[in-house]
Amino acid sequence: MDAPSQFFFGLEKKNGQKKVDPEDNLKLEAGLSLAELHAALMSLQNGKAPGIDGLPVDFYKSFWSVLGEDLLEVIMDCLETGRLPLSCRRAVITLLPKKGDLQELKNWRLVSLLCTDYKILSKVLACRLREVMASVIHIDQTYCVPGRLISDNVTLIRDVLEVSSSLAVDTGLISIDQEKAFDRVEHQYLWQTFSRLWVQLRFYSQDSGFVL
Repeated sequence: MDAPSQFFFGLEKKNGQKKVDPEDNLKLEAGLSLAELHAALMSLQNGKAPGIDGLPVDFYKSFWSVLGEDLLEVIMDCLETGRLPLSCRRAVITLLPKKGDLQELKNWRLVSLLCTDYKILSKVLACRLREVMASVIHIDQTYCVPGRLISDNVTLIRDVLEVSSSLAVDTGLISIDQEKAFDRVEHQYLWQTFSRLWVQLRFYSQDSGFVL
């Protein structure tokens, strides 16, 4: 729960994190296209529970020829006004059992059932960010970065141990598994990090305070 302080931004600068190339940022800020929305929709899995509007992914796929252009118009209006539609700012929260004693709250998982239009928009933005992730994320971070494999970390560890052994250097390995790591990242820190990387995605919801 560390605050996004100047200290942490200083560490990022010291580590030599690069900013997004201006040309790449132009691609990130370019207007959305119908083809992008359709590709995002087709990548979503069928059979998932719908959000508060009751319209699942299967519905959008079946009636895309009717809904596609209207959805694009709505999203483009969001870009111009800086405000997401109500369906993108509401979720149905349900509980799913995990394991262990279900009398304990920690053994239940909160799940937010989001509307499909929100999922499509999120997928489009995620696909755009994937194109520039490798240029700003350190090479040692391999998870969820296109072109990198988690197995590369195993090879790196082996190399470090072999080099340390050949140089007679005492080496220690610390493996940290932080519980609920994603819940411990302050949102404001994420937004300021995006700003430092010149990533500008202009979505804002006054109701939820959600910014992209």
